[in-house]
Amino acid sequence: MRFLIYIFIFFVVCLNAQDKLYFKNATLKKCYLITITKDKVYYKNFDTSATSLQANKSDLVMLETYNGIRYLFFEEEKLKIKTDSIKPKQNNLGLQPFNFLIGRFTFNYERLTNDAKIGFMIPFSITYNPFESIYKSQMNSTNFNYNAKRGTNIITGLDINFYIGNKQNSQFFMGPRFRYGTDLFITNIEAYSLQTQFGYKYQNPKHNFVQHLSLGFGFARILSLSGNNRINSKQSYVWYSLNYRLSIKW
Repeated sequence: MRFLIYIFIFFVVCLNAQDKLYFKNATLKKCYLITITKDKVYYKNFDTSATSLQANKSDLVMLETYNGIRYLFFEEEKLKIKTDSIKPKQNNLGLQPFNFLIGRFTFNYERLTNDAKIGFMIPFSITYNPFESIYKSQMNSTNFNYNAKRGTNIITGLDINFYIGNKQNSQFFMGPRFRYGTDLFITNIEAYSLQTQFGYKYQNPKHNFVQHLSLGFGFARILSLSGNNRINSKQSYVWYSLNYRLSIKW
């Protein structure tokens, strides 16, 4: 009689020693776990069964093994949704601080696409004559004969930046760079330029500051100029630019 009791207890323990799958549709399934992969859970209905079944993790809330270990699948889904919902900041407003040395006060606005792979940047420069302000004292002490141009003017244009790579701290970018306006630096020149720009973007994901450093190569077309100098109007010239931009993103 005692032997039969032991056998009964053994079968009860075996029947209860099953793994449990909790589905999102509020159903519970007892099974025998085989393995867990990246997207699926493989199991058998009976311990001696040769047929394996599978369940998608996306359909499960939890897996509880016979020894009490629990795997929570809905937490993984919530984490993925939260991560995917974080969008890159698409707006940059910046200055080119070193341009004031060549007679330009330049600020820029850049709008990025949703995936932050392409940026459309519009620059706006107020040009002035640095020889009338920054270099005036140095020029008066030399024999440099210069016909000063006073006042201000404007240069604007468009950059299309193609960002390559998925690094958060730095990205290589390239693209066309167009400028048109009147520059009061040395001579009062009206011109447009077209360049191909290559550069790097640097940023700390925890901060709102972005830095751009680039080098552009192309040509400039002189439309008009004033004063007597050695530059011929209506001519094209090889042109390049070295640019540094510090921006705030939001």
